Amino acid sequence: MPAVAPFEQFRWSEAAPLLAAPNNPAPHGGAAGYMVRPGGVRLRVGVFWPPAPPRATVLVMTGYSEFLEKYFETIRDLQAQDLAVVLMEWRGHGLSARALAHAPARLHLRHLDDNIADLDAVWAGIVQHMPQPCFGLAHSMGGQIALRAAHLWGPRFAALSLSAPMLGLGVPAWAGRALEGWAKARGALGLDTRPLWGAPPSRQAGAIAVNTVTTDGARFARNEALMQMHPSLLVNQVSLGFVRAALRATRRSRRTSFLQAIETPIFLGMAEDEQVVSNASIVQAAAGLPRAKLVRYRGARHEILMERDEIRQRFLSDAVAWFRAHAAENPSASRGT
Repeated sequence: MPAVAPFEQFRWSEAAPLLAAPNNPAPHGGAAGYMVRPGGVRLRVGVFWPPAPPRATVLVMTGYSEFLEKYFETIRDLQAQDLAVVLMEWRGHGLSARALAHAPARLHLRHLDDNIADLDAVWAGIVQHMPQPCFGLAHSMGGQIALRAAHLWGPRFAALSLSAPMLGLGVPAWAGRALEGWAKARGALGLDTRPLWGAPPSRQAGAIAVNTVTTDGARFARNEALMQMHPSLLVNQVSLGFVRAALRATRRSRRTSFLQAIETPIFLGMAEDEQVVSNASIVQAAAGLPRAKLVRYRGARHEILMERDEIRQRFLSDAVAWFRAHAAENPSASRGT
C-alpha cells in the first residue's frame, strides 16, 4: 500500500484547495478535488491516507453549515487508527456549489435525495476505489442522509456511527407539521428560495455566533474563525425549500417500516444537552433499527465531535470500536488491498 493515496485514479475534474490555519493544520497524506454533477454542480471532496497501510475507509458526512476544514482534527484522529478518510461537502456547503447566486450563504434545496444522489456519485467515483470495508461517520444532517442511504443501498456500509443525527428537529410534532404545510404552500407560490420567516442569519460578518452546540469554547472559536477567515465557507440561513425537505425527510425516517428495513449496524451517539435536534427521535430510531446501539454522552451538546477532549475522545473510541466489531464479521474485508 502506498504511503499516500493514488489521487490520480479519482474522478474529479480539478484540484481543490484545503484551507489550513495555524491552529488548524491540514492532515498529512491528503488532497481535495471537485466532482462535477449534472447541471454543473461542483462538489468538493477530500481524500486522506494514513501513514500506515489502511485497514479500512471512513466516509465522513457532515452536518448543516459544516465544511471540510472543520473536520481536520477528526480526520487526523481517524488516520491515527490506520483508517483512510473520504469527506465530501454537500451542495450548498463549504466550497461546493451554492444554489442561490444572490444569497450564497443561504442553504437551499428541495429534496434531501439530491444529497443521496451526490453521495452515490462520490461512492462510485472515489469510495469504491478505496480500501475496504467502508464505514460511515456522520453528524446531524449527515446522519439523516446516511440513514436514508443505508435504507436505499442495503449493506454498502459495513457499519455506521452517527453523532446526534437529525432524525427529528427540536420542535413539537404539531409545530413541525404546521411548518411543513406552510413551507409547501409558500413553495407553490414560487417562494421556496426565500428564507424561513422570522429566522435572521445565524452568523454576521465580523461577529462570533452564540454557542449552543459545544461546551468547548476553544474549538467553537476555532471553527468560527475559519469562517471569518474564509467567508466563502459560510452558511448562515436556510430556505423554505430546505425546511420543507428536512421536515419531510425526518418524518419519513421515523416510520417503523423505514427503520426495520435497514440492516446496516448503526451506532447512535446522543448529546445529553441537545439543543438542535430531537433526542426523542434518536431514541425512537434506536428502538426501531434491527441492529443498533445507543449511547448518551453526559454533558455533551449537539456537536459531539467538537466537544471537550473527554467527550469527543469517548465518542470517537466508541465509534471506531463499533467499526472494528463489524469489520470482524467479514474478516476477509478487514484490511484494504
